[in-house]
Amino acid sequence: MFKHVISDLKLFLEVLEYLRDKPLTALRFFRWADRQTGFSHCELAFCAILEILAMNNLMRPAYSILERVINLNLHGIVDDLINRSLNMGLEQLEKILNLLLLIYTKNKMVEHAKKTFYAMAKSQVSLDVKNCNRLLKIMRDEGFLSEAREVYSTMMTCGVHPSVVTFNTMFHCFYREGKTPEAQVLLSEMKEKGVGDLDGAKKIKQEMVDAGLVPDVFTYTSLVNGCIKIGNLAMAKAFFSEMVSSGLQLDSYAYTTQMVGELKLAETSESFLLLHEEMITKGLEHDLVTYNVLVFGYCKLGDIVKARNLFLQMDYQGFRPDCVTYTCIINAYCKMGFLQEAKEVFHEMLARGVAPSVVTYTVLIHAHAVKGKLESAFSFFSKMLEKAILPNTITYNAIINGLCKNSSVEEAYKLFYEMDEKGLFPNKYSYTLLINMNCKLGRWDEALRLYSQMFERGLPLSLLLPLATSLCFLPLLMDPFPSLLYCQTGSVLELIFGTVRPSVL
Repeated sequence: MFKHVISDLKLFLEVLEYLRDKPLTALRFFRWADRQTGFSHCELAFCAILEILAMNNLMRPAYSILERVINLNLHGIVDDLINRSLNMGLEQLEKILNLLLLIYTKNKMVEHAKKTFYAMAKSQVSLDVKNCNRLLKIMRDEGFLSEAREVYSTMMTCGVHPSVVTFNTMFHCFYREGKTPEAQVLLSEMKEKGVGDLDGAKKIKQEMVDAGLVPDVFTYTSLVNGCIKIGNLAMAKAFFSEMVSSGLQLDSYAYTTQMVGELKLAETSESFLLLHEEMITKGLEHDLVTYNVLVFGYCKLGDIVKARNLFLQMDYQGFRPDCVTYTCIINAYCKMGFLQEAKEVFHEMLARGVAPSVVTYTVLIHAHAVKGKLESAFSFFSKMLEKAILPNTITYNAIINGLCKNSSVEEAYKLFYEMDEKGLFPNKYSYTLLINMNCKLGRWDEALRLYSQMFERGLPLSLLLPLATSLCFLPLLMDPFPSLLYCQTGSVLELIFGTVRPSVL
């Protein structure tokens, strides 16, 4: 009887199917059969037991089964597994094929690993980046550099998120081939994808030096930008200084990147001014982004005259001021309390055909609302809706702030609920405004209800600590709009310039 089960593949598969809900029994049966004379060592038999093991997450025994598959040279199992994907499910298929790819790479079986990799990619089976990295490293070590680049390209096409190991391996491939430009583009990709940390970038730079390759301005600037992204101004300065002392000819892009760091992270703007002076001394040309950073910088310093002069210089040099430029000037005037001048710049902006953004309108709405000029604030709010520019949470907070200061309870709540209805969930500042207003009006029950709702929604309660001790202290809460509304971002610069040039800002 047992001999018949061993020799008849169809019957053997039926027995395994019967044992599907008892995976360990199925595994013992399969291992027993595997040792018997006359057993059909074919791909379908191994597919059946692997499917049962994967469904029950028994990947350790699945690993040993796949090793047995490789020892028997049953490499056609890849195609058979993919053909059975409708039966076993994509999740199980991914587990098995990634495990097989791991074994192939561990055994440095390059051709079989490549075949499995491309079969998975073609069938849209999710690839484990660690397995991909192992394949890349083997191909690099074996000298298959062009093939490694093809694998990397396929990884990107399939949406595999590269790691520091991925980039490090590909760096070596490019440099071995003498493809320095491609390697530096890779460094830029690493930065844009937010891969790894600064230590990883420093390590790559050191490997370039050890390989006798001198980092250029692009490499250093990428490192400087990476430091700024993680808030490490000291390290950004160190890389910038190293770039200068190495004798490289810095370009406008390098200076602009460092200036952004100084504006975002430095306590004072002294270094920003020095960097601009250096740019002028070296005769470096400014582009639109550089001008916008400079305009913002001088606006931040309160030197609106200098900012306006740069504004005029842009026109003279053939750079048309854009929404970012105008918003910087408008913001500066609003912060100084010169609302009429801000409106004049806004109208100039419209006259020149430059479309305002949600940030532009929000700046103007806040400036007028906080001064009690609610009619003007609502006018700007209506205009942005007419232009199909959707307000965000900060916009709503700006106008609710003005209403709360004016104790316009009904209107404030109307906008609060309107925000919620539009999917712009109120944040802690939205609640703080209403709680503060209710406390001033002596509506303690309502303040507590809002406080409880904040807690239920998982919003931070740190700003409302006084409420826990005494509701009387609520009026002493900090202004919910320090530094022009954007206290959560830490910088207006980040909001205004966030979509201008992501590679720099």
